Formats: sequence, structure tokens, C-alpha cells
Amino acid sequence: RLRALPAGPRTKLIAMSASVLSFNRDDAFAAGCDDFLPKPFREEDLLARLSLALRLAWESTPDPTAPTRNSPSPFPDAPPRLAPTDLAELLTLARRGEIVALRRKLADLRSAPGPVDPLLDVLESLAKSYRMERIRELLVHAQPRPPSRP
Repeated sequence: RLRALPAGPRTKLIAMSASVLSFNRDDAFAAGCDDFLPKPFREEDLLARLSLALRLAWESTPDPTAPTRNSPSPFPDAPPRLAPTDLAELLTLARRGEIVALRRKLADLRSAPGPVDPLLDVLESLAKSYRMERIRELLVHAQPRPPSRP
């Protein structure tokens, strides 16, 4: 039906499915899609497929929250105040790509009594722009480290 619209022949369609058993790549192409992306997927995979489909060359701007060689975290002097269980839950949601559940958990943590961890502000900003890879990086870095042995 999309292909029958006036702009249909020029429209690029990328199918996504979490159900690899009932809908697969061949089904997507048979239905008229230009590409297929199985879930869960990495942000880079989606951007690569969009780049190919739309013939785009991506431009990037420096990410102020990106780690540098001297500072792997945007908060080097302040370890996260979030409970280890909350950090682990956020990381699990981010790894699964569950953006809605992740944003809900961030809102819940923000509404909890006490001071707001600055990490929440960064994660919420990244979640608004669907920067899942960066969210995962920050959360991996924020995970508590086991004490080192002497």
C-alpha cells in the first residue's frame, strides 16, 4: 500500500522485527522493503542502513559527554549516587534497547527523594535523542567495580 502512494516508489522502507521466526529478511523483501533490520539492533547498524538507503554521508559534531583519553566519564570526580541495582537495571534496559522503559525508570529515579544524581540529566538527554550506544557506555562505566586484591 505504501508503494502505491504517489511518493511510494521513492520511499525507502526498512522493516524491523523482533520475531525472527515468523517474519524474516526474505519476507521483508517480498513485501517490498528495501532492507531488513532484526531486533535488537545497535544504533550503528540502523544508521548504516539509513545511510545506504538514503545515500547519506553522516556528519558529526563533538559530543560534550563523550569520554576523552584523560576522563572516561563526564563525572570523573563524582561517582554515581545511584544504587548499584538501579544502575544494573538501567544498563539491562539500555542493552535491550527498551527506550520507553529506560525513560520511565529515569523519571522514577528523578522523582525519588533526595539529591538528583547528575548522571540522570545526561542519560535523559541522551535518551531523548535515542543515543543508546552512548547510554550503554556511560552505564557500563558507572557500574560498581569489585574491590581490587592486594
